[in-house]
Amino acid sequence: MEAEYEQSAETVRFPPVLGLYTSMMVTLIYVRTNQTQAEIGEARGWSQSTISRAITALTPLLARALAMVIPTAEEVDLSQTVIIDGSLLPCWSWRDHPELYSGKHKTTGYNVQVACDLHGRVLWVSDPIDQCHVA
Repeated sequence: MEAEYEQSAETVRFPPVLGLYTSMMVTLIYVRTNQTQAEIGEARGWSQSTISRAITALTPLLARALAMVIPTAEEVDLSQTVIIDGSLLPCWSWRDHPELYSGKHKTTGYNVQVACDLHGRVLWVSDPIDQCHVA
């Protein structure tokens, strides 16, 4: 049986052995460091499947929470100096999706554009772009 967290009309299930706090921590580690689920689980004494259930349950909540604080491109104050750069977010290599391959990085992933101010504060993050759409 999995623990539940009520979120409006839906119920989010996460592994009870981890609890909500630890489930969110492993999700953030996964998103931030790009470690595999197996590595995260092995380092902390849990199975890959337990880590996967936590990440699957909490990633949509994390995305929803961040969507409220990241402005759209139209909301960025262009009267200040803005630095824009791209980054590749690596993903699994799927043979059926060659559009995800980056020749520059020699791996698969999605490209995102990030705008920040001179103090390093993130002002905007684009939606992921397939590598085939990058010039």
